Amino acid sequence: MANFERVLRNVLNGLPEQSPETRERVYMKAIHATDRQLRAMQPLPSEILIRRQMANLADAIFAIETESGYDLAKVLAERATCKARSMSVIRSASALVGKLMPLERASDFLSNLEDLHPRWTAQYGENAARGKIYLECVAFAFLYQRSRLVSSVSWFSRSD
Repeated sequence: MANFERVLRNVLNGLPEQSPETRERVYMKAIHATDRQLRAMQPLPSEILIRRQMANLADAIFAIETESGYDLAKVLAERATCKARSMSVIRSASALVGKLMPLERASDFLSNLEDLHPRWTAQYGENAARGKIYLECVAFAFLYQRSRLVSSVSWFSRSD
């Protein structure tokens, strides 16, 4: 797999500004891109391999930040933990939606939930955010089933 430290150093050295906010954005993009790429692989790697690669990325970020003197490593570790919890909730929500409707119909909805979960967690707390996510899933699936029912009824009631 990739040498994360070398890649991150090259990106950071190419930046015109080395502020903590800029560095954090680079790291978060790397975390999201790595997770997305690993989960898009066919065949899907084992969860152990995915965790190992994400840990390697975290180690690279920690090494760079330790040398630079910024205290971003702690912030990023906390965010990575929140992201892992969020992904767990979203995977559970996807499974729930998948039982109620075709997942290809719900992909945009589920990606919106990925964006909402951290905000809702900060606003309402972890358990309430999880409950809101599941409630939204059930409501979305209900509306999907209702629209299917309405369209099938209107199709049968046509008088051609």
